[in-house]
Amino acid sequence: MFDAIRRSWSRDAVGFRQGELEDGDGMAATVVALIGGPALVVGSALVTADALSIGQVMLVAPVAALLGCFFAGSSARMAAQTGAPGTWILRPAFGRGGSVVVSMARLAMVALWAMVGLRYAGGWAERAGDHYGVALPAEAWIGVVALLGLLLLFGGAETVVKRVIRLPLFAGSVLLVGVLAWSVASRAGSLTGDGGGAVWSGLERAIEASVIFVPYIESVARRLRHDEEAMATFSVSYAVPATLMFAAGGVLALLYGNLGELLPVGPAGGAAAIAIAWVVIAEVDQAFAAFVAAGSESVGIVKAGDTAVVGLVAVIVVAGAAVAAPAVPTDMAFLASAVVFPAILIASLDFHLVRDAYYPEADIYGRTEKAVNLAGFLCWTAAVVVGQLLDPIGPTYWIRAVDVVGIDVELPWRLIAAVVAGGAYVLISRWTQHRSASVFEMRDVSVYGHRPDA
Repeated sequence: MFDAIRRSWSRDAVGFRQGELEDGDGMAATVVALIGGPALVVGSALVTADALSIGQVMLVAPVAALLGCFFAGSSARMAAQTGAPGTWILRPAFGRGGSVVVSMARLAMVALWAMVGLRYAGGWAERAGDHYGVALPAEAWIGVVALLGLLLLFGGAETVVKRVIRLPLFAGSVLLVGVLAWSVASRAGSLTGDGGGAVWSGLERAIEASVIFVPYIESVARRLRHDEEAMATFSVSYAVPATLMFAAGGVLALLYGNLGELLPVGPAGGAAAIAIAWVVIAEVDQAFAAFVAAGSESVGIVKAGDTAVVGLVAVIVVAGAAVAAPAVPTDMAFLASAVVFPAILIASLDFHLVRDAYYPEADIYGRTEKAVNLAGFLCWTAAVVVGQLLDPIGPTYWIRAVDVVGIDVELPWRLIAAVVAGGAYVLISRWTQHRSASVFEMRDVSVYGHRPDA
């Protein structure tokens, strides 16, 4: 019964040798994953947390999506080329042990954003159900959504993406986004604002949001049959829906102050039916995507044990936490994204600028890399610490604890810290390469004796 899950979370090489998915499958999976709770919540925070006006939201949304697509595309290319799960992909930049630490941070991020999505889905379904006399609490609806996501999970990532996501969920999600876009656009003309929002803060928040979807993108991209077009395919499939969902979330927040109501036309009439359809079509897939990502990360962290059992424990813990959570952990989720973002940036720069866009299988599945790559690990740590000291994000108590520098100049300090740390890592790594021939000697060595593109 667990065979499909074991294959989805396998530690073995897949991708270009054993891949079962085409580029169109990956594009559909990414688009559907973006059409849901987390992306709407990010867009809403541009207004509720950063106080952006409608004009500023419409500027930040496409810029952040275009910059964020680099991380989506790079992660997809690394996964498609190596066929490796996320923890293994991080090994060259952070080392064997360091990759586990980074993966633990990613697992926490996946869990927190899954809780955010499930909590909002439960609230939307509860309000829509009340219209039809279905008096179920939000926690019960969360259980329904999680159960449906688990049922998809038992089909395996490849089967669900090819048979369910590629056509039914993709078509349904795009249709619902059309309804949402029409609803918010019909009311957006009356929105005004003084343009006094924190644009830099909103921009870095939205850019950091790109890493929310990276673990799931990797889980899908590692199964692509061909890796040549992975970066372009996933970049485009991230940028367009991310722009739409960021903008829609911002407009909903400007209209209603929060995302309590999914659709701006209110709970009456056909809007309740549309809200239920949104939860079933878009949010069940969100649960599935989060569960796949959580399972993939967990089996990379836990070396022993059956992969299906390890991953399912993580999935059940995530779903249970969403039901038991007293409030939506949005602030914690944003903090987790800010912590993970520099690590994804460093890994992407390592792949493109240090390793010439090629990871030998020996670096991924062998023991040729260090236990901890100090350059990558220390640069990531420095970026997180400096970024939080200069521009903290997260719960109020956390911001009060770390906001000790008190810089008055408004700049995207977390983003600047991450870019500086990434540049420092590239310089250190390339200098180390010149002092040692071992990396170059291994450049064309793989456990299979050839490069994937040879």
